[in-house]
Amino acid sequence: MSTSNRDYTIYRISGLPAGVFGEAYVVCAAYGLPNDVFRGEWYILTQRPQENLQHGMIDVSGKGLPPELGVVDVDFVSAEALSQARIDLLDLLEKRAKQVSREDIAYLPFELQTTQSPLLGCWMRGRFTSQLTKIKDITGATNLRTYLTLLHQVSYTRRAG
Repeated sequence: MSTSNRDYTIYRISGLPAGVFGEAYVVCAAYGLPNDVFRGEWYILTQRPQENLQHGMIDVSGKGLPPELGVVDVDFVSAEALSQARIDLLDLLEKRAKQVSREDIAYLPFELQTTQSPLLGCWMRGRFTSQLTKIKDITGATNLRTYLTLLHQVSYTRRAG
């Protein structure tokens, strides 16, 4: 993957009014399985109207494909996981538009910007804690699971000034 030796990439969802999803992220992961199968995972974390996790997974076999179809590898599956996340985000925008009775929200443009490690800040603010635990428990991406396991070991104390 283009993200060095990591098997995951974290994206910040930007360009939407704060009231649509609030703080929101997409985590995509891709890795190989036995027999030339590659798995892609995507996780969408949204703050509003309440903290939520939506996720999906695809398995793609690259075995025996004719060269005209291209190469199925971890880079291909990573890009496809990101595409699937975009589709799910469009569906979430449509649902949110209905919730707030504003059809225009369904058509708002958004961007997914790669970001290094926003989840540590989320963890320290108590945001998405149950969702991050669920991702840690279900992901098959070794480096993502390691990152989330380390995240769970962070303790902090907030003091009033």
